Amino acid sequence: MHLNVKEMPAYYRKYTQVKLMIIAGGILLLATVFIIALSAGASGISFGDVVKTLLFKSVSKRLNLIIWNIRLPQALTAISCGIALSVAGLVMQSILGNPLASPFTLGVSNAAAFGAAFSVIVFNTGVMQSKGEIQIANHYGTSTVAFAFCMLTSVVILLVSRIRRSSPEVMALTGIAIGSLFSAGTMFLSLQPWFFGHSETYQGRAGRNLRSSHRLLQWD
Repeated sequence: MHLNVKEMPAYYRKYTQVKLMIIAGGILLLATVFIIALSAGASGISFGDVVKTLLFKSVSKRLNLIIWNIRLPQALTAISCGIALSVAGLVMQSILGNPLASPFTLGVSNAAAFGAAFSVIVFNTGVMQSKGEIQIANHYGTSTVAFAFCMLTSVVILLVSRIRRSSPEVMALTGIAIGSLFSAGTMFLSLQPWFFGHSETYQGRAGRNLRSSHRLLQWD
């Protein structure tokens, strides 16, 4: 049965119109920010020159090189990542039936943090600096291992929900439990001496903190 637009209730037509206006406004805002992102930078490219270059009206070879080879791929990558994140959030919130659902709810973020720490330790993809900061030497390796642990967490949650015929509430609780385990694992790895590369600076700082804590306990 085909429903005519005129047969729709007035409130639903108004609701649809508001949604279309929001979508149109979002697309217009995205296009504006996109052009601004292409023009912003140290090269001093004007808004009009960006529009002309995108319309294949060549202003100069220098602008063509900067916009087409450098800034445009970066801007398109940022837009693609934003679209992917929004779709992932929509799917997660729809499956769980909770508008507040996030990667932290299912433990995916904690699994990624554990995977990054595991990659730094086991595969030596990072180096501990004297100031307590970790410098990632192999970004692709760290990202791959973190993504693998994210996928592992998602598969475990899907298997549990499929075998046990779990509700969205049980899926959320399972994700929270798995996230707590990965968070504890990350803390355990970060407290190991070999995580810090046996740095003398770190060992000295850790010794001073331990002695200070011991004195405080004795004072109490």
